[in-house]
Amino acid sequence: MTDKFPASSSAPLVIFDLDDTLVDTSHVYWEARTKFLGYMNDLGFDVEEVLSRFEEIDTNLLGKYGHAPERYLASMRETYGSLCKEVGGGESPDVMERIQHAGDWVIKTVPELIPDAIKLLEGVKSLGFAAILLTRGVEAVQKRKIELHGLEKYFSKIEVVSKKDSDLFASIMKGAKAEPSQCWVVGDSIKSDINPAIISGANCILYLYTHHSYYWRQEYGASPVGEFRIAHNLIDVLSILGDPSGSPLTSSVPERSPHLPL
Repeated sequence: MTDKFPASSSAPLVIFDLDDTLVDTSHVYWEARTKFLGYMNDLGFDVEEVLSRFEEIDTNLLGKYGHAPERYLASMRETYGSLCKEVGGGESPDVMERIQHAGDWVIKTVPELIPDAIKLLEGVKSLGFAAILLTRGVEAVQKRKIELHGLEKYFSKIEVVSKKDSDLFASIMKGAKAEPSQCWVVGDSIKSDINPAIISGANCILYLYTHHSYYWRQEYGASPVGEFRIAHNLIDVLSILGDPSGSPLTSSVPERSPHLPL
């Protein structure tokens, strides 16, 4: 394994992801899903079967809703509706109201910062890096997270996109007049952050986001296409940026799996 740090006159750059890298978005979704599964459990449905069906429906609705938070409410409604059809019953207005409450939780709740997020961003500046925020999602939703936590001041540029790919990373680096060999991409997703960044020629740090009960099933099956470094917390990210040679390169990801939240 070799490092990619040839001498360069260009300023070093870090491109950050937002959700589950700087803010704990998955926890908000987990709370909403837990509420929904609790309602289904109260109705006598098998929670494990409900969860499996919900995840399948939610994945299918990605094509229609993308990463809009409203998708979660639609997935809950569709899951409940399909369960009612199976047992030959109608949808209860009271249950639908509670499902609305769970869906609104995702839409209205702004996730908290992940521990040491601000310390990381301040440290990146101290190390002489420029920083860009590249986040996937709905612009109004993402801006609300950024503004509430006062993150704007840490980035020279903020972009909200519907999809990340290698061409996008290459374009951002070119726009920043930064050589890929002097660029870092920090994110929690192999599929959306690490793989396209590797293809674009950047150095990558996978922040191994962990939640006690939640992991996005849509990430399953995404295998790394090259080498990267792993950070178990955000202070690890700062350490790697300060001394890359102190962290080994890898091309494999420790196994992560979701747990039943009830």
